Amino acid sequence: MKLSNLFIRTLKESPADANTISNKLLLRGSFIRKTAGGIYTLLPAGTLVLRKIEKIIREELQKESIQEIILPLLNPNDLYPEISADEHAFYFKDRSGRDLSIGTYFEEIVTDIIKKEVRSYREMPLFFYHIVPSLKDDNKAKGGLLKSKEGLTNKIYSFHTSLEDLKHGYEKICNIYLNILKKCGLQITVLPSYSEDSFESTRFLIFNDMGDEILYMCNECGYISTSEKAEFFIDEIPAEQSNSPIEEIFTPDKKTIEEVKAFLGEHATAFAKTLIYKADGKPVAVLVRGDRELNPHKLKKLLDAGKLEMGDDKFVQKVTGAPVGFAGPVGLGNIKILADFEVKQMKSLIVGANKCNYHYRHVVSKRDFMVSEYGDLRMASAEDRCKICKKPLEIRNAFELGRAVMAENKYTEPMKATFFNEKSEEEQIMMGVYSLSISRTMAAIVENHHDENGIIWPYEVSPFKAVILLLDPSDDKQREIAFNIYDSLKKEHIEVLIDDRDARAGFKFKDADLLGIPLRITVGHKAIKENIVEIKIREKNKNITCSVEDVIAEVLRRLKENLTGNQ
Repeated sequence: MKLSNLFIRTLKESPADANTISNKLLLRGSFIRKTAGGIYTLLPAGTLVLRKIEKIIREELQKESIQEIILPLLNPNDLYPEISADEHAFYFKDRSGRDLSIGTYFEEIVTDIIKKEVRSYREMPLFFYHIVPSLKDDNKAKGGLLKSKEGLTNKIYSFHTSLEDLKHGYEKICNIYLNILKKCGLQITVLPSYSEDSFESTRFLIFNDMGDEILYMCNECGYISTSEKAEFFIDEIPAEQSNSPIEEIFTPDKKTIEEVKAFLGEHATAFAKTLIYKADGKPVAVLVRGDRELNPHKLKKLLDAGKLEMGDDKFVQKVTGAPVGFAGPVGLGNIKILADFEVKQMKSLIVGANKCNYHYRHVVSKRDFMVSEYGDLRMASAEDRCKICKKPLEIRNAFELGRAVMAENKYTEPMKATFFNEKSEEEQIMMGVYSLSISRTMAAIVENHHDENGIIWPYEVSPFKAVILLLDPSDDKQREIAFNIYDSLKKEHIEVLIDDRDARAGFKFKDADLLGIPLRITVGHKAIKENIVEIKIREKNKNITCSVEDVIAEVLRRLKENLTGNQ
């Protein structure tokens, strides 16, 4: 393609609100344009890259006989009442008044198909995929394509006769995703995790300072975990308890730890926060040190609760007899009290008095209240040490590109999706759910492949494999040589771009670096005087020269060395 025909408008400077490297470079390179907050238009060059990633996905899935389907974006909300609503979906009514949604998940739709069409164990396992726009009503959509309200996503659904067969399918898809991301030139951090429903899952992440995922890592032994699951070394030796008598303190309108500690002149480590939760409908009080944050995932696991939610103002008032901000463990009656291990190491506690505008000082466990169970209940922090080797933990941010979840019977049981086994007995279908964000993958590639001059696209996903710079379009001889190379590469089925614009050479060089095309062929005065053209290998920032006659062979050799798939 001639660059003069390609709709491309490069920018010298990044927009002021662009806050990630990928967002800055994709905007500057005219791959995307911002339509609204968290919403982006992909321009022709960006669309070419996205289609390359999509092509890799399709090829890898088709190798494994995973079948493509097209599912509707519109979801009738009354069709699957057994499944909870998606908080990120867009809800509206059609002209008939029927409640519809455009969401991010399609599990119910595909499960309904399987429920109606599949009856025998002989028909499974089954694997389906689709590539679909994914919409999220997310008010934190910042970071360009890494964190947008709309993006293109690959979703896979697998159906199995047993948990063991599901595990095989799960491992198969995880390996496929890893291979896809490798072909895209990405080094991925793979993390086993658990979802809110405690199903086994695997997450595919890239490190990024702007990432919304927090990872806890040990550089000594290699331990790594998400914030949901991070464990750390805990000294469980209890502290010597204070003998000071409990003291009631008047704390007028002081509800938060920050307000009370300023009022009393105490450090946050002297306080224990009392949080009131509802676990399977029953109240439970949880204590963590004043400067810590409770990890609800750990709490849910310790309680073995099916449903866990934080108590609202009305619930807290009913349980404690006081407004939010004055809850404490003393005098809570028969309510179950849990506490983080760190609370056991405190000599005494400052806590709410379950009385408006009052707190207690010098509170100790066993004497003033009873803890039902201690456990690891808090979020990890920067000063924590590794559970394995006791070395300091490092905190890093990351973005999630994809996820695999062994959903088991989460969707199939409430929707009554069953099959008949070899003995003609009815059993529950097991299900796996997988997703990979194509839009995020595109941005992640830029995050991992760039320099101070612009993007460095890996060969597999680059919009073009080579770009020819015609330095002086008015020079007939230069033009002839450049277009002969261009035509020859096209005959070899090489995706090639020729910069035939009437612009300064320096401008063309800067645009070529910004666009990040792997091979740059420069046709200038040396092509005429010395029969020489210059080839720049973008990823190595290295220039080589060769004769005009050898340039095609050199380009083909370079592409053969670097492409992992077919042209």
